[in-house]
Amino acid sequence: MPGDFAAHDSPLGLSGTRRLLDVSLKIALLAYLFLKSDIGTVLIPVPMMSFALAGQTDVNAFLTGFFWVFLHILAFDISNQVVGEHEDRLSKPSRPIPSGQITADDARLLQFAVVLVAILYSWRQGLLVLSVVYLAGSTAYNEGNCARWWYLKSVMGGCGYMCFLFGMITCMAHGQYPSAPTLRVIITTGLIFATTGHAQDFRDREGDAAIGRQTLPMIMPQWLARWSLSALLFMWTTVLIYMWHPPLALCMAVYSLAAVTAASFTKDHSQQADQRSFGWYLVWMSVCHMLFWKTAQDV
Repeated sequence: MPGDFAAHDSPLGLSGTRRLLDVSLKIALLAYLFLKSDIGTVLIPVPMMSFALAGQTDVNAFLTGFFWVFLHILAFDISNQVVGEHEDRLSKPSRPIPSGQITADDARLLQFAVVLVAILYSWRQGLLVLSVVYLAGSTAYNEGNCARWWYLKSVMGGCGYMCFLFGMITCMAHGQYPSAPTLRVIITTGLIFATTGHAQDFRDREGDAAIGRQTLPMIMPQWLARWSLSALLFMWTTVLIYMWHPPLALCMAVYSLAAVTAASFTKDHSQQADQRSFGWYLVWMSVCHMLFWKTAQDV
């Protein structure tokens, strides 16, 4: 009888639904753990800037662009953490591979799936070339060991940031590529990240030393690496204010954050302090992004 069949089949259907839900939750948790370190550097500032620069848009276009960025940074982070498994066991044991949340082999399978989805999704959004360029650069950065040399690490990090902005802005503009003024902002942002992004390397000195990675905090005297970073923070703050003439209150806020960040980096050289200093750097970067609202109104 139909009623008997439903009664007999319902537990199986419920079990299958629960299994699917468990798998979905596990994948979501793994994605969060892989992406955790890039929430403040990519997943928050890139949507902020893209929203400012894309002009009028809608929720669907915003989410389309955010998902594009999400797929590409997730593919990068999985690759980076598979390659850096030994480093993470020393300095970041809470990450998914060293903590036993997933094996390196299974992470590779997940990476392959994410890359495939990213390529197909980019093809649908008219961003296939950008996606292939980004993923090729990601492979060179991680598997090709380009991240071992500070100059390649910095430049490629800046290029990756520009790819994120270009892709998300294009999605938010319904397939329309960024205008010339917007491209100027994207390039400026990439240059800022390329010249100051090594702020994150001070906190990773132990892990970098373990694998022989040559970052600026490793090859320069500590006082020079830290004071040169401080000078760059003030230089870029001055350049951005000169270019976009923000309100006085915002100028004071950015200069104050540059001063606090510089003081934090130069006062205490311990890696625990460097973690806090990097947090201040992220706040400085986020407030710098607010300067682009003026540009967005002019585009």
